[in-house]
Amino acid sequence: MWFQQLQLVPSRTSLQGSVRPLSQDVDDDFKQQIVSTIWGKEAVGRISDETLGSFFRCYADQMLATTAGLPRRSPNAPTRSLQISTHEHLLRVLASLKHNHSIRRKDLKALIATEDLANHEMSPALDLAIKIMFMISCRSSVHAITTGHVFRPAWKDSESLSALIERVLPCHGIEPLERTEAIKAHKLRARYLKAYTRISVKWTDNLPDHLHLQVTEDWKTIQVFGQLGFLAAAIRALDGEDEDLCLEDSLSRYRT
Repeated sequence: MWFQQLQLVPSRTSLQGSVRPLSQDVDDDFKQQIVSTIWGKEAVGRISDETLGSFFRCYADQMLATTAGLPRRSPNAPTRSLQISTHEHLLRVLASLKHNHSIRRKDLKALIATEDLANHEMSPALDLAIKIMFMISCRSSVHAITTGHVFRPAWKDSESLSALIERVLPCHGIEPLERTEAIKAHKLRARYLKAYTRISVKWTDNLPDHLHLQVTEDWKTIQVFGQLGFLAAAIRALDGEDEDLCLEDSLSRYRT
């Protein structure tokens, strides 16, 4: 049964440091806790602060957008709030995702809505965690923040985290071709694309948008994922692992 697979994460009292609201910046020690939660304890020593500088700027921007985009509670509002309020809450949600990646979203929401999180609607918290852990902007049914992203998948209540990732970021093998053509690397540079193909490059922090080409009568734009440090961190965390490591195993391997 699904409830036999559930694993609770540490309570707030076991987290290091004081409680920090989402609107407050996090220090270097807490950043290391985030790295450990997402990529595993072994990754902390492999990933430098410089590598993830852009990632943590994105993290800070996302926290501000989340706190600004959620409606304030009115005196007559329901008991359940629409947001998690601290970085520690978010860290617990991130850990719960990794420990329970094979259960349905519906059951996961019930799991993490416990103790100090009991008075919160968990859908925004899960969407925020997916954004931080996988750089995927999900389309929330509870509230929406304008992002400019092209692909914003909805995480279905019937889907597990693993199923969502496999649907949104599917693996593609290389099909054998009768004839291949070499492409010179310099022709893939932004300057070359803009000068000779009239394609402008737009950086995105939404991984599903990577290499999406938008074409109109007046302009052409290609989306390029710009969080190189995030990708480098994932590669370093998997250093020494089998190249054919499946998603389920990779999520199970790096736990806090």
